[in-house]
Amino acid sequence: SNNEKYQNGKKPGVHLSPEYKTQQERTGAVHFILEDLRQKDAILALRGWRHENYKVSQLYTDEPLLEIERAAAGMFGIIQYGVHVNGYTRDQNHNILMWL
Repeated sequence: SNNEKYQNGKKPGVHLSPEYKTQQERTGAVHFILEDLRQKDAILALRGWRHENYKVSQLYTDEPLLEIERAAAGMFGIIQYGVHVNGYTRDQNHNILMWL
C-alpha cells in the first residue's frame, strides 16, 4: 500500500524545515550540517570536498531551490552535469600534446 512509503506522514528522504523560505536560507542550513559532518569525518564522500556548489532544482530549467557542495550531491541522488574539454596542440618539435 502507499502508506508503507511514508513515515510519520512524510515520504522517506531529507526534509528541510519550511522556515527556510529562500534559496540562501536553504543553502545555509544544508551547508551547516554538511560542514559539521565533514569536520567530524563522518561521511567518506565528504573527504572530496571541493568548495564547489551545485545548484539543485527539480527540473534542469527551474530556479534552484538551494546549492549544495559538489562532494555531497551524490549522497542525495542529485543529478550532476559537467563539461569536459580535451584540447590538442603541438609543441615546438611538432609533437602532439593533449590538454585535459
